[in-house]
Amino acid sequence: MKVRGKAAGQDVPATLNGHRSGGSSDRLVENGFENSPWAGADVLAAIIESSDDAIISKDLNGIIRSWNKGAERIFGYTAEEAIGNPVSMLAVPERAQEIPNIIERIRRGEKVDHHETKRQTKDGRVLDISLSVTPIRDASGVIIGASKIARDVTPQKQAAIFQERLAAIVESSDDVIISKDLNGIIRSWNRGAERVFGYTAEEAIGKPVTMLAVPERVEEIPNIIERIRRGEKIDHYRTQRQTMMEGSSTSRLRYPRFVTRGGRLSEHQRSPGILLKSEKERRFRSALRQSSSLLTTPSSVKT
Repeated sequence: MKVRGKAAGQDVPATLNGHRSGGSSDRLVENGFENSPWAGADVLAAIIESSDDAIISKDLNGIIRSWNKGAERIFGYTAEEAIGNPVSMLAVPERAQEIPNIIERIRRGEKVDHHETKRQTKDGRVLDISLSVTPIRDASGVIIGASKIARDVTPQKQAAIFQERLAAIVESSDDVIISKDLNGIIRSWNRGAERVFGYTAEEAIGKPVTMLAVPERVEEIPNIIERIRRGEKIDHYRTQRQTMMEGSSTSRLRYPRFVTRGGRLSEHQRSPGILLKSEKERRFRSALRQSSSLLTTPSSVKT
């Protein structure tokens, strides 16, 4: 494949991912595919151009030599605006030295795999980026630059932050907050549940939630799960549950609500004599909505 250097005004025989691009075609010929439409460098160029990832090449001075549509979409610069300019235009101030360090590693023939960093877009937004950088070699094997694949991982990072916040709210809640699968097996158990029911998370998780049922209400839980399978929401449901205190003694508690979220069945139960403050409940519901939105909305950008 020929990579046209706009500033230099000439075609440069080059290799991507540490191999001469001609080598890929040579291997196709060796395998009898010399007449295949997949054997040409134009196909490789088309794959690069249509990728959702930002695929950029730069020389050893850090000057951008190629810029695909994925890079245009992620960073906001057109190819005409980017090619011929230093790749440092994408750097955030606190990471300005990172790019020269990466170029120095490329000069030594090293690869940089899945390096998580931050880069700045044309409109000033800062993105979380995962980079893979590989030396580009000319026909004689001399390193002349680098190819970079950049993936925007900002949505995943944001989702992780919201999940951490949600987990902290759930864990610190005075309420009993439990999740279980559609077989009625407990999958999460917060400190409120430990305090109210007497079981630790290690004792409860993986066990059937029916261990909390009182005998005369044992059929209640399968009936609730069946309603959940049908996509129904159960709210403000009054019932009784059994606790385990000091080994074998039991007591009964009355709880006012069941709440379902996503694909899992949750029990959000208020502890006897303890009212969840409206502000804490508001924060919990807000964090849950934000987290669910991030995790269930597919990202169309693979970067």
